[in-house]
Amino acid sequence: MFLVIFLVVLVMNFTGRVRPAAALGLSALLLTAGAAPAQSRRDTIFRDPSGRMIGRAEHRGDGTTFRDPSGRMTGRAEQRGDETIFRDRSGRMTGRAEQRSGSDIIYRDPSGRVTGRAERRGDETIFRDPSGRIIGRAEAR
Repeated sequence: MFLVIFLVVLVMNFTGRVRPAAALGLSALLLTAGAAPAQSRRDTIFRDPSGRMIGRAEHRGDGTTFRDPSGRMTGRAEQRGDETIFRDRSGRMTGRAEQRSGSDIIYRDPSGRVTGRAERRGDETIFRDPSGRIIGRAEAR
């Protein structure tokens, strides 16, 4: 779930359609969310709609670290019950994700505004902007 949220925020920032504070300090958006199911501890690769890698999430211990394509850390996520909190490199909250019915996830900026949605289909997560357009995908590796 961490990955899904992060990917959604990143994709939205990358496409320029949404510039939430949840951009996690990424100069190149990693897709605003998209993660493997919470029980999976595999890393996740984020891709833009064209299939180019825009980032990865490394699941370690009780948190997830997000990195850009060059390997630089861009942010972290931590699980708090049914919610995931996203933070930038400085530790500031940049957004959150809420698990909804089944495999749906809703992403919000720090003020609570919906910035995107994600749906899991097996090992793949599809990210959509608030209007429903696909903005990216994530796959567990």
